[in-house]
Amino acid sequence: MTQSKATDKDLSWLIFKEGDYWVAQCVEYDITTQVRLLKEIGEAIEYAIVGHIAVSKEIGQEPFECLPDGILPGDLNIYFNSLAIMNSEFRGY
Repeated sequence: MTQSKATDKDLSWLIFKEGDYWVAQCVEYDITTQVRLLKEIGEAIEYAIVGHIAVSKEIGQEPFECLPDGILPGDLNIYFNSLAIMNSEFRGY
């Protein structure tokens, strides 16, 4: 079975605490999920991605093609970009 180019993606996630919830916001696409316990965030991300792919296929669209790119709200986008820069400097890139 050949994997579709649209579903063969590396996605980055910004994970942060907001009130009583942990929120995972995808950097590349408008996909967000939340949980009460941090240990559940991986499963919630997987559920959100699989759900999006399933619905896309059901309505005859390629997964991710209908989602806006890079939808992080202003402050989160600045925060994520500063972390990416710090991370690359730390690794010596």
